[in-house]
Formats: sequence, structure tokens, C-alpha cells
Amino acid sequence: MLGDLWFGSRNLLAGRSWRMAPGEGIKDAVTYAGDRLRFQVFSYSDPIVLTEVGRRQLLAAVSTPGVALSKQHRDRITFGTDGSDHPVDVVATVPTLPFIGRQGVLLDLPSALAGASSMVSTATASIVARADTPASVLADLQDSGQVSAPQRYASSLQQAQARPDAQGIRLYVLMSLFASLIAAISLVGSVLAQRTDRRDEAASLRVCGVPVSSISAAHAIEAAVLALTAFVVVGLAGWAASGASLDALSLVPRSRYLPVMGGPTSAAGVVFVAAGAGLLEGVVTYAGCRTVARTSPPSRLRGGDSR
Repeated sequence: MLGDLWFGSRNLLAGRSWRMAPGEGIKDAVTYAGDRLRFQVFSYSDPIVLTEVGRRQLLAAVSTPGVALSKQHRDRITFGTDGSDHPVDVVATVPTLPFIGRQGVLLDLPSALAGASSMVSTATASIVARADTPASVLADLQDSGQVSAPQRYASSLQQAQARPDAQGIRLYVLMSLFASLIAAISLVGSVLAQRTDRRDEAASLRVCGVPVSSISAAHAIEAAVLALTAFVVVGLAGWAASGASLDALSLVPRSRYLPVMGGPTSAAGVVFVAAGAGLLEGVVTYAGCRTVARTSPPSRLRGGDSR
């Protein structure tokens, strides 16, 4: 008597049973050898290997560009959870897959288990569950004893952020901030050190009849030119330096299974930094020279004593 006949997760008999009529029995009509189930309908017919039929069904798959799928006849082949090969129909290609990385294939679990056996897997198989997966399904997976402890995306992200490679990003940020602070202090110190010479120069120009307004306007134009120069120089240097150094810096662990870090330099980030450098240059220069002309009378040059 045949009580159950399963196809994937569906029982084709649905509670009914099938029994041969008396005298029509076939010896060894259903046999199990290793991982193959053979079913013979008539004594003179060839046996049907059911597991092989399950393995030959075309599975829909989501793949990544890093996977080189082999071909068998006209179909591309991938491995199931037991290491057996399955023909697949790649319905989509994405840059990376959750928990799988950029070298893997995503299959439907019930379909991939059709015809699966107990052979040793030749590939690493992971079960990716959606956030709304029922708790009962996850509990059944855990009770099966065939899976490891569940790993959530949030915990995986925290582990990745705690790696020394990822922590190195904070070090690079701190180094950049301190370099910017040193540059700002040097700029302020340079402008303050020039105030004496600028006051002497302004006093000399006033002796020659140059108005205070003209001297102040010249200082404003100088600040604008320096700001524009700093913007252009910092922008070009930052673009070149970031493009040359990003690929060389070990910001994330390098592996063919991990997502590829975005290599192109952010134009918005470079422009923002360059604008900040230009604004700082212009503001500090103008602030240091704004009152020079007005506070530098011709009498400052009497006796050659410049203060």
C-alpha cells in the first residue's frame, strides 16, 4: 500500500492511499538504495529514479556577478544544500546578497530541497529568512539540528563595525581633523605675523596720497583671490589624493565574498571640503587686514620706527 506520495512540500495523495489489486503486486516495486528512490509501475518497465527527476527541475535563482555558473547541455548549473547540481534559471543579477556577499546564488528553499540527499555538501549553504518569517518556521529549523545559531543582519553589522579595519576609518577622520586644525592655526599665525609689515605698507601708501578706502578695497580683493585660489587648489588636490589613496587604504576586509566598497570619489564631499578651506582662507585674511589701513596713519613712519 502506498500511503503518502510527496512532491516537494505537497502530498499528492492528500490522506488517501493506493493499494494494488490482489495478484497484481510487483516484487520490489518500490526500492530505496542509498539516496535514490526507484518506483516501477509494471514488471516490464524501466524503474523511475524519483530523486533524479527532482534534481532536474529548473530552479529560479538570483545570482551575483562574481559567480561563474557552469553549464550542462543548455542549462546553467548550481549546487543545492546537499552538494548536488541543479539546473537554474537566473531571473535577476544583483551586486551582493545578504549574508552571502558578492559571490553566491539565492534559491527557493523548498524547491532546492527537492531530491536532496544526505551526501556531503560541496558548497556552503545558508538559509536567508525574511524579517517577517513566522517564529514557528525558525523554531522548526532550529529543532532540526541541521542549522547553526541564527545570525541577524544587525548583529552582523555590529561585528563588521567592530573590526579593526572598520575602526581605522575613525582614525583617518581624526587625522584629517587634526591636519585641518594645524592648517587653520598656521594660517591665523601667518596673517597675524604680517600685520606689522602690512601697517607699514598702508602708512607708506597713505603718505603717497592713496585713500584709506582704496587700501581696504585692495585687502578685500586680496582675500577674495586667496579664497578662490584655496578652493581650486584644495579641490584638485583632494580629488587626486582621494582617488589615489582610497583603493590603497584597508578600510574594509578584502575578500571576494564581501561587497565591493564604492571606489568613486564623492564630488559633493570634495567640493564641500574645498569650499570650507576657501572660506576659512578668505575670512581669516580679510579679518586680519580689515582695520590695517584705518589704523596705520602716516605718522607711523616718523623716525623709521614701525610698530
